[in-house]
Parts: sequence; structure tokens; C-alpha cells
Amino acid sequence: MIGSWAESVAEAGLDVAPVLAMRDLGYMLMDETEHPFSLTELEDFDRAVAYYRSVDDPLTAPFYRDRSIATTRSVSTPEHKSNNLNEAVRLVLSTVGELIEIRKARVGFAINRRLDQQARAGIDPEPALAVHLAAASALVASVEKSAGQVGYDWAAALAWIRSNLGVIAEAAAARVARGIVAIDSGAVSGGGTRRLREALGDNLLPALTWLLAGAVATAGDGDPTWLLRGDG
Repeated sequence: MIGSWAESVAEAGLDVAPVLAMRDLGYMLMDETEHPFSLTELEDFDRAVAYYRSVDDPLTAPFYRDRSIATTRSVSTPEHKSNNLNEAVRLVLSTVGELIEIRKARVGFAINRRLDQQARAGIDPEPALAVHLAAASALVASVEKSAGQVGYDWAAALAWIRSNLGVIAEAAAARVARGIVAIDSGAVSGGGTRRLREALGDNLLPALTWLLAGAVATAGDGDPTWLLRGDG
């Protein structure tokens, strides 16, 4: 699954190297990470990111861990392993639940505000943004399976968004929904996700959470974990 998320990140024009490094090493360095990391682990992650940034096509390059690069750590140590994609999924689901409960569009900007705090602290927010966009995009892609409906109709979700979150949120979510339908139907070739980011800018991640909230509220009985039924 991480491979497909990495493709979505690359299509969005984001730096895919941190996601691929996480795939190989089993953890990502972000300020939300709860587990401590050794100096060796920090250096190993930096080397993996540097490796993927140095190759022409990171998505098809040999895995960093398969390269003849010396490393002194075990990449599967449970004490230190932290899957930030899972953490991102949990945060997106939490945001969706809060949107349904509070019904305020501003809640959709919660993750953006966390990333802004990172930037003010001098931490590059781009890797975290890439992971959260990948998580939200994967959940949106799972809606059709969760609903058991081929060619999912977003009309009810968008109507809920309009009534509960406002017309601005509905317009942004509708732009995402149109992009999804176009990509699924083949009307948009490679780079569809990147086009959505170019069109919506900083509103893309909130728009994804608004769209998810509308789907969960209308098809998932208000339970964000409904989205996970389509996972895998």
C-alpha cells in the first residue's frame, strides 16, 4: 500500500523521498513521532532520503535497504519502529470525526496548523504534508469499496458539506470529487493529483477531509472507521 501512496505523493509534486525512506526503514522523522531515535537511526534516515533524491526515478529505484550501504541498526526494532502513515491515517480520521461532530469547516485546517507550527520551528513541513496527503487520498480512494458501490456518487456527501460546513467547503470538496471521477474514468492522465494541488493549494488537505466527512456522514453512519472497510 505504501507504494501506491508514494505514487500519489509523486503525482502531487511533493518530495517522495521521505515516504520511500519510511517504507524501507519503518519509521519517519517528524516532531509528532513518539519514539526516540538513536544518532545512527537519524543518520540512516537522512542517507535514505538523500539516496532517493539522488536517483532519476525514485519510484523505480532499488530499495535503499537493498543497496550496498553500510548501516549499523536493525530496521525492524519494535522499540523504535513508528509507522507515520498509520499515525497520519489516525489523525485524518480524528479530524473527520471532529468535523462531523462540530460541523465547522475550520476544523479541516487542523493538520495544516500543525504543519505551520513545524515551519515556524524551523522544521521542513513538506515530508509531513506528503504523508498526510497520501493518507487522506488513500482514504478517499477507499470510499467506493467501503460503500460497496462502483462509481461512487458524491452528490449526497457534497450536499451534506454545503448544509453543515458551508458553500466554500463544498466548492473545494467538489473540485476534489470531480478530480477523482476524472482520474478514475481515465479522463485525466498522469499528474491528476498534482493538478488538484495546483488548483487548491493549501486547501487541498482540508478539502480532502471535508469530502471524507461528507461521505462518512451520509454513507458511513457518522463513523470515521467506516472508511477502513475499503482498506486493502
